[in-house]
Amino acid sequence: MMGLKPNKLRVRLLLTSIQSHERVEQQLEGDLYLKGSSFYLRYVEPALEEENSQDSPISSKDSSSDHKPIAVMLKLGQDEWKLTRSGAVQSEMSFALHRSLPGRYISKVMAFRLETKTTRMVREDRDWLLPDGQVLRYPAFIAWTYELYVHEQNTGQFQLELSIEPMNGAKEEEHNNE
Repeated sequence: MMGLKPNKLRVRLLLTSIQSHERVEQQLEGDLYLKGSSFYLRYVEPALEEENSQDSPISSKDSSSDHKPIAVMLKLGQDEWKLTRSGAVQSEMSFALHRSLPGRYISKVMAFRLETKTTRMVREDRDWLLPDGQVLRYPAFIAWTYELYVHEQNTGQFQLELSIEPMNGAKEEEHNNE
């Protein structure tokens, strides 16, 4: 009998982004699950107000989005992470330490290629005790720093930090502090 493994967790997220010494924090909820050897984090960016829409390095700086929510998927592979956004804006960025990787951005009014040069990637995993008694190891904190290039022009350096905390009865195991 094929059934779903209990590998999907409902999570609370704290996303912190820093660009040009401006710090923006967002509290979100999402789903974290394991597929193959990669973790996937899925969440929805809320519709932002006009004055805040330019603050996030992973948000559109293009007014064509009509401030609608954007679905975000972050794939955490062993050596490469991939951030995909879909909705009124479609974008894809990949991150691998000390490598330049291509990406893309598409909206109703423009489309262009992106390039990321990642200078820092940190991932801290922790054991979580699920309500059914199972202990699973999931990422609890990730952080990365990258330079973003649009048409070969450097648009700035971005720092992102994402704290991930289980919901729905799952809790961090305290005996393992690796």
